[in-house]
Amino acid sequence: MPFQPPDRRCSIRRFYGRECEGSRIGAYRNGRRRHPREIDGTPVLAGNAKLLAAAGIAIEEGESAGTVVHIAVGQSYQGRIVIADEAKEGSGEAIKSLQKLGVRRIAMFTGDRRAAAAQIAAELGIGAVYAELLPQDKVDQLEKLRATVPAREKLAFVGDGINDAPVLARADIGIAMGALGADAAIEAADVVLMTDEPTKLATAIALPERPGASSGRTSASLWR
Repeated sequence: MPFQPPDRRCSIRRFYGRECEGSRIGAYRNGRRRHPREIDGTPVLAGNAKLLAAAGIAIEEGESAGTVVHIAVGQSYQGRIVIADEAKEGSGEAIKSLQKLGVRRIAMFTGDRRAAAAQIAAELGIGAVYAELLPQDKVDQLEKLRATVPAREKLAFVGDGINDAPVLARADIGIAMGALGADAAIEAADVVLMTDEPTKLATAIALPERPGASSGRTSASLWR
């Protein structure tokens, strides 16, 4: 069975701009997925520094804010691809709006590398960054923050990934970005923003309280 290239939504394929010939690509099976191993019979490696080191291939080190994928053809190092997240459109405006509404602290929880997280946080004006977190690490850090929140205030967490589900469930208010969010995140959340627009979070907080609603104000919003 020939290797099937990723569909046209793949960012690397869009950048390449040409058709991918699956017949030229040899593949091996790793679990349920098939990964390229050779092109036109020449071995190709694509992965982190440890993968290439294990194959005896020297790489060029360098500082990068994103995830680095090193590429080797045969035993020759060809270069690297840097993959970096971009802030969701409207995130900066949403954070400013939350601050105007009285949200005292805004922090970022992420599994990304520290350098990448710090760069995004600086762009958005987020002061506290907790990076390279596993799902359980996020829960542990949330509990530490919860201990600093006054009794009459609330702690909210905003997320959309499957790894965010445990934290969404533990927060006083779990808010999922619904349109593109993982099912587990949506099910664990108390609130779902169906349009995936971060600015809607501030809109929801600013809505007049309905009779019988809690009078506590939000103390912290944790941005994923």
